[in-house]
Amino acid sequence: MLDALPTVPFSQGTHLLRSFAAEDLDLGMSPQPTLLAYEGERALATVMLRPFADGEVVEAVLEVLGLLLPLGTDRLVLSLPGRAWSALDPIAPVTAEADLRQRVLLICVADGTELPAAVRVELHGIELAAEGWRWDASVGAAEEVQSPLLDVLRLLLDARGRLLDTRTDLRIATQYGRVLLRGHDLHLSALASERLEEHSRVG
Repeated sequence: MLDALPTVPFSQGTHLLRSFAAEDLDLGMSPQPTLLAYEGERALATVMLRPFADGEVVEAVLEVLGLLLPLGTDRLVLSLPGRAWSALDPIAPVTAEADLRQRVLLICVADGTELPAAVRVELHGIELAAEGWRWDASVGAAEEVQSPLLDVLRLLLDARGRLLDTRTDLRIATQYGRVLLRGHDLHLSALASERLEEHSRVG
């Protein structure tokens, strides 16, 4: 868990998430799914996502973006631990005894400052050994990745203006409470906190 919001610009978001993942791997843990939210280059929020089952990452991300988009977010960097294998192998190399897929850190970078939103994906390979771990340079950027999560990020950033028109103060305040109750570890910048406080003055 974080004690405070790390303040790095959007251009350095990928490096920050790699450093978070490295800290987790040094402790023998899987990297914690983490989202960075920005307005332009300015950091608005860092979120360690709540635990979720396989295939439920979209729901967890939607909970957080339901709050962060109305607070001014137009850029995102999201990291997730995962597994990858060659596209030349149509069947994933997984059996009841072993999982031979490559461990990776998946980083999604989404920029909605211009429309249509641009979304790209980076894959950072992770090699585990008895003496520790290292980044595997043989795994590089992923091109033309098809994923419901990436589709959702594009859709939300493209429709951000229309979505903001429907977000009342009460709904934003309610969503903030839901994010906390669901177990997300949320850290807001001073600017985002001020905006949230303005929306929370209801009645």
